Amino acid sequence: MLIFVNKKETADKLFEYFKSQEIWTTIIHGDIKRGGRAKALTLFKSGKSQVLIATDIAARGIDIPELPLVINYDLPEQTDDFTHRVGRTGRANHKGQVITLLTIHDYNHFSTIEKHLKLNIKREIMEGFEITDKQPRQARPRKKSLREKKGYIDYDKKRKFTYASQKKKKQESKKKKS
Repeated sequence: MLIFVNKKETADKLFEYFKSQEIWTTIIHGDIKRGGRAKALTLFKSGKSQVLIATDIAARGIDIPELPLVINYDLPEQTDDFTHRVGRTGRANHKGQVITLLTIHDYNHFSTIEKHLKLNIKREIMEGFEITDKQPRQARPRKKSLREKKGYIDYDKKRKFTYASQKKKKQESKKKKS
């Protein structure tokens, strides 16, 4: 599995997490020298490393045959970066899957990427990760004017009075025309 992140700090944190779970993981980002990146890639291609965590430095120009899964842990900022990331899987007539993790804050940007690439990507909400940030707005009661608060006007009575007087005026104008 190849996991893409946007920042070196995120890559380091994920690497430490997988290490704590005793999952053999390699990492590639800009602070790792070329020799270290080559070694990490060799370990991953050989199968000795189960997970490769990378920033977009690995999205272009790396050929990993039979890569079954790419995970976008962070949504890339550019559409081209998204294309290059997902292009790492499903090569040479092999099947591959891409999972992009989104937060509610990523939704609009992800929709923009879809439109630009002319795709309609299936979305699934995983159990336990339901969206809770946005709740429907509650209808707010109408504020009373100062005149209503002081008791000079009863809004409902005023409305009925206005409606009744308009109705009366219409009837009077009809009588005059006849």
